Amino acid sequence: MAGAEPLDAAAVSPALAQVTVLDSFEAARAPWLNLEARAVQTPYQRYDWMAAMHANGLDHGRLVIAVLGPVEEPIAILPLVIAWRRGVRQARLVGSDYGNSDWLVFDPQAVGRLSLPVLQNFLAEIARQAGGIDIVRFSQLPAQWHGVANPLLAFRHQPAPNNLYVVEIGAVPRPFIDHGITSKLRANLRRGRARLEEQFGPVSVRRIVDAEALSPVHAAFLAQRGERFAQMGIENLFATPGMVGFFRSLCESAMGQDRPAFMAHALYAGDEILATSFGAAAGNHYSQYINSTSAGPASKYSLMGILMVDMLDDLIASGITGFDMGTGDFAYKADWSKPETVFDSAVAVSALGRAALPVLDLMVGTKRAIKQNPRLWALARRAQKLRYDFLGRLKR
Repeated sequence: MAGAEPLDAAAVSPALAQVTVLDSFEAARAPWLNLEARAVQTPYQRYDWMAAMHANGLDHGRLVIAVLGPVEEPIAILPLVIAWRRGVRQARLVGSDYGNSDWLVFDPQAVGRLSLPVLQNFLAEIARQAGGIDIVRFSQLPAQWHGVANPLLAFRHQPAPNNLYVVEIGAVPRPFIDHGITSKLRANLRRGRARLEEQFGPVSVRRIVDAEALSPVHAAFLAQRGERFAQMGIENLFATPGMVGFFRSLCESAMGQDRPAFMAHALYAGDEILATSFGAAAGNHYSQYINSTSAGPASKYSLMGILMVDMLDDLIASGITGFDMGTGDFAYKADWSKPETVFDSAVAVSALGRAALPVLDLMVGTKRAIKQNPRLWALARRAQKLRYDFLGRLKR
C-alpha cells in the first residue's frame, strides 16, 4: 500500500477548491474538449470514447461529471458513475470496467498543484454535491503517461491484477519489422507471410475507413473472438448489444478524423479476413484494445504478428509515437512489448467506505496473486472452463 487515506480539505487554493458537477455528456462537452486539447490522458478518457460507452448503456448508475476549477478553463475533469456495489455506494470512472487504464483528465501545467489535499477535497466535494459516495475506485492506473506522473497515485494504492504492455517505438525507420522485433521473430513473420501468400492469396493489412468495409470486419471479429472465448470458457462480452453498438457507433463516427478515437485494422489473405485489431487513440498514442485471429488452417502462421507489423507502419506514418497492447498477461505480448505495473486504488470518502476498504483490498490482492502465479492461474482458468461448459449444457 502507498499514500494517505483520511480526507483533508485544508491547504486548497480557491481555484483548486472550485468543483462543478454536471449530469450529462452534452453539458460537459465544451469544457471537456477545451481541456482535452491540452490534457494528459490515456485513450480511455477521451470524450468520444466515454460518451459512446455511456450512450450504449455500458455503465449502470448515476452519471456525475466533475469539473475542477473554472468550467470555462478546467484544470481537471473526472467522469464517474455511482452505483451500489457490495453494499456501499461506489463511484468509478465511466467505462472503467471495459477500458485498459484509468486516469484523471488534467492540464499538465497543473500537475504540481494536484496535491493529495487538493484531490481529497475534490472527491469530498463531488460526494457532497452528488448526494453521497462511500468509495471512489480507480483501476489499472499507470504510474506515468508519456513522462507525466500520475497524480492519483497520491492516494493509497496497490498493484493491479494485470500488467500493462508497452511497445517502445522511438525513432522508428520504416518498416517496423526491420527495427522493433528480434531477428528470430522477424524471420518467422516473413516466412509465415510468404506461406499465407502461397496458400490463400495476396496478403494485405488494411485500416478500415468506411462503414461498408467495417461490417464484414466486425462480423469476422465477433466470430473469431467468440470461438476463442468459448475455448477459454468465457462469455463473449463483445457480442452483447451494448458492445456491438459501441464498436459500430464509435468506429463510424471516428472515420475521416485525423486522430480517430477508435479504429479497426484487418489482415486479409485474398478476400478472407484472417485477423482483426481494434484500438483506441488519444493525441499521439494508440492502445490496442482487442484483437482476434482465425482458428482455421491459417492460424499456424502468426497471424497477429503479421497484422501487427503492417499496422504499426500505418500508425507510425500517421504520427503515432506511443503504443501499448493493453492490460492482460498473455505470452504473445512479450515478443513486442514490456510489462509495466499498473495500480488499483480505493479511496474512502465516508465512514462506511473506510469500513469496507479492507475487504476490497483483499479482493484485489488475491486476484493479483492468482493471476501472477502460473499454476494458480491455470487452475482458475480450468475451473472457469468447467463452469462455462456446465452452464452451456444446462442451456441446451
